Amino acid sequence: MKKLIILLATSFFLISGCTVINNQKDGLPPIKTANTYINDQYNFSIQYPDDLAPTSTFQVSYIVSDAWSLLASPTGTGDKIVAFVVSGSNNITSAELRIGANRDQTEVSKCTKAPDFVIPNVKNVTINGTNFIDFEWNDAAMSHYNFVRAYRTVKNNVCIAVELFVAGTNPQVYDPPATPPFTQDYAFAQLEKILQTLTFH
Repeated sequence: MKKLIILLATSFFLISGCTVINNQKDGLPPIKTANTYINDQYNFSIQYPDDLAPTSTFQVSYIVSDAWSLLASPTGTGDKIVAFVVSGSNNITSAELRIGANRDQTEVSKCTKAPDFVIPNVKNVTINGTNFIDFEWNDAAMSHYNFVRAYRTVKNNVCIAVELFVAGTNPQVYDPPATPPFTQDYAFAQLEKILQTLTFH
C-alpha cells in the first residue's frame, strides 16, 4: 500500500499487458515486458519486465551522482523522473536506465549538443518517432568505473536525458576476487531492449 501511494503521488501509472521483445540476435532470452510505466507530466511511456520496477530514487555511488543527468552538477536544477535497475545489481556491478528532465533554458539550448569530449562519437538515432543524439563516455577513479550511453532530445521545450550505465568496482581488488552479478554486455543488452519501448505521446 505504501508503494502504491508513493507511485500515485509522483504520477506513476502502471498498466498490465505483455509484450515480448526479441533479443535472440544478442544470444539472450526474450525480455517479457509485463508492465508499462506512463508519465503524464512529460508525456511518455516505457515498458519494463517485472524484475525492473521503476523508482524515482537515483542511487549514488563513488563515481555516479544522483543528478537529473550524469553530466549535470549534483547541486543543479532538473527533475529525476524514473530509474530502472537491472536485477542483481550490487556494489561490484550495477546497471540502470535513468530518465531525467530539465526546463532551464540554458540546459535546453545545449541539450542536443554533445559535450566536446565525446565528439566525434555522436550519432543521431530515432526511437519510436523521436529523434535523439546518442553518445557514449566512460569514467574511472581508483578501482571504480562507469560506462555510459546517453540519449538526448528536446520535447515541449524540455531537455530529456535518457542514460544507460554500468558502474562498479574492479572485482580483482577484493580478496578473494569478487564475482560480478552480470557482464557489461549483458546489462547494456537488457537496458537497450527496454529503451526501444520508450514512446512520447
